[in-house]
Amino acid sequence: MSRVVAGFLFATPSFTSGVARLLDFGGTFDAYNRSRNDNEADFRATLCDWAIVGNDLSDAVVQLSQGIQIEQGK
Repeated sequence: MSRVVAGFLFATPSFTSGVARLLDFGGTFDAYNRSRNDNEADFRATLCDWAIVGNDLSDAVVQLSQGIQIEQGK
């Protein structure tokens, strides 16, 4: 299962683009992930949020099962 990361609405900048932004006074390097309309953007962002919640729940189940296995091994 692939992991979902937060920040759907924002593009992930690289080090080079960060350095270039120092001289970008006109804001030409600003980039965002685009959607056709507000509803689509909200839907995609909410979907990503719930996927992250699912990732957290999955991590909690794994940690709990590992803790139970350790307890049973004693």
